[in-house]
Amino acid sequence: MRKKSMKILSLLLTLVMLLGLLPGMSLTAYATTVIDVDVLLYNLATLMDQKGQEGDFLAFRALYGAYQGLEDAFYNAQGAITPEVETAYTSALAVYQQYGGGGHTHSWNYQASGASVTATCTGTGNCDYKTNGVTLTISAPANLECDGNAKAAAISGEIPGGSGLPDPSNITYNPGGSSAPTEPGTYTASFTWGGKTGSMSFTLTANAYAVTLSGGANATPNGGTTTQSVTPGQPMTDVFYFANSGNKFPETSDLYKTTNGITVARTSDTLVTVSGTPTANATITVPDAAAIPTYTVTLSGGANATTSGGATSQTGLTGPMTTVTYTANSGNKFPETSELYKTTYGITVARTSDTVVTVSGTPTADVTITVPDAAAIPTYTVTLS
Repeated sequence: MRKKSMKILSLLLTLVMLLGLLPGMSLTAYATTVIDVDVLLYNLATLMDQKGQEGDFLAFRALYGAYQGLEDAFYNAQGAITPEVETAYTSALAVYQQYGGGGHTHSWNYQASGASVTATCTGTGNCDYKTNGVTLTISAPANLECDGNAKAAAISGEIPGGSGLPDPSNITYNPGGSSAPTEPGTYTASFTWGGKTGSMSFTLTANAYAVTLSGGANATPNGGTTTQSVTPGQPMTDVFYFANSGNKFPETSDLYKTTNGITVARTSDTLVTVSGTPTANATITVPDAAAIPTYTVTLSGGANATTSGGATSQTGLTGPMTTVTYTANSGNKFPETSELYKTTYGITVARTSDTVVTVSGTPTADVTITVPDAAAIPTYTVTLS
């Protein structure tokens, strides 16, 4: 009977050691208590061997039943720690301890302090991790100057093999979420381990900010260049966009704004200025200048009057027309009222006296204007008798 038992135990011990080599059979954390299935199986098999050699077959059978129950539950769970495995583990551990087995089961308590989280063991029995614990610490990137690459924080500290401690969470950034920052600014990096969070802050600085200007068609830039590398805290060199002859900038545009400290401003019809102190890399678009529209003003009418000033046909106007003055010929005058005294597309016909009508204004479209005719001043005969 003893030889048969020994053969069974040798097989069990071999199986236990093999199980310890398989993926997924290593230490597994369940909540904050470590359920070390392969270790308990090994301990059960060792104690079985001892009880078999002592001839205590009652203990042998109880230990074998506990071993088989735990092994089956773990096998059926495909190496996962399920409630069924936890129950089988608890029962097997109770049997192991009932028949003289000692052993130690880790139970971890986590505490956070600044950038660190420390796990200490609170399980019964002796444990190296009760006093010093295991500490993980998050630290800032080694290089805090922006160079276009992501600046990732790092977690230092080693999780001892066989401790059953879980891996920490991925590092997150505020702002930024899961993505490590690339732009200048202050960020907080954090990780969570055992429900506790360690965090630290760091500031990324820039060697220089890039200010890049585009747009501004039909205009010529002067002053600074359209691509500038600007030292943080210093202003860029102002760039002045002068509209080419016959062009002007729009009065309103969504591009007249401030972006990362750089302002695009229209200072006149023909000038846009880009200036400011960048707070980050800035890509700026300047509005295009467009051809100034030209208009034609054509005058007709005005009989019995003489014109002076501008011509009665004016073309290529980009601003005010040259005022045309109609002066009634001798013995004539303009009517006091007329539907022709009005403003049409920016051009106004106005009677300034009985004998003068002026035509003036800035056209907003091609326009043909009719001037009232001057009429002979009526004469009357008074006969006295």
